[in-house]
Amino acid sequence: MLRAFFLSTCLVVVPLSAGVASAQSDDPQTTAAARALFEEGIAHADAERWDEAADRFQRALSLRWAAPIAFNLARAERNRGHLIAASEQFQTLVGNEDVPDEIRAASATELESVRAAFAYLQVRGNVAGHSLVLDGDVMEAALHGVRIPVDPGTHVAQLVFQGEVVDSQEVTLEEGGFEEIILQTTVDAQTIENVTAENEAPDVSPEAVAEVAAEEGTTLPSESEQAAQNALPSEDEGSNTGLIVGVTVGVVAVVAIVVVAVLASGGSGQPDTDIGTFFIGGEAQ
Repeated sequence: MLRAFFLSTCLVVVPLSAGVASAQSDDPQTTAAARALFEEGIAHADAERWDEAADRFQRALSLRWAAPIAFNLARAERNRGHLIAASEQFQTLVGNEDVPDEIRAASATELESVRAAFAYLQVRGNVAGHSLVLDGDVMEAALHGVRIPVDPGTHVAQLVFQGEVVDSQEVTLEEGGFEEIILQTTVDAQTIENVTAENEAPDVSPEAVAEVAAEEGTTLPSESEQAAQNALPSEDEGSNTGLIVGVTVGVVAVVAIVVVAVLASGGSGQPDTDIGTFFIGGEAQ
């Protein structure tokens, strides 16, 4: 049986790369712990306790990477509905030429089945000045307005402005299903424009000016240096005044240069104007 093969070879270590292999311990205690966790995972899988099985396989894999452990973790993820996670594990096994042929072949079959069960979601909306959140995670800009795979099940998309949810929709997807979500803001255009302008405004505080000056190789006089100049003896007032004026003009010139540099580096990136989707799928066995 396939399961018997995977169980009997669970501690045949198949490194994903030299870096992974070198990062794992050869300590016998670690190997024994990985074996025990793997066997616990098998027991949970036999009883169809998929959450517990996935937990034990993941723990075992963190101690000792072995293809049978990775394969059984992927199956546990699939059977608890985490099809994207399962597909990534199967893909890793298929792409690793050091993995035994039996496991690679089984992984390829599982991968095809899992991908066929993906559901798809697409989220659209005007997100200027907003954040798009899917299932509690902020979506990357690359996912805005495009069809992406997600696990079958319930998903919640939210449009967030300044920490407040201004629109939200929930959808439930079957295996192979597709839904489009369009979110609309309730925030007036002037408020959005003001907030966007504030977020894009460059920082011209004294600290920011000093930081940019340092990057430009320019040194601004310290407060103590300026105070010392102001405290020069009055008997030499004429020359001191000239010195102070010269220092002041120099400081103003440097600050002006630095402020220009800050403004020039402020950027002119425009916020994204539409929203996308996030993607996962699979079937339970």
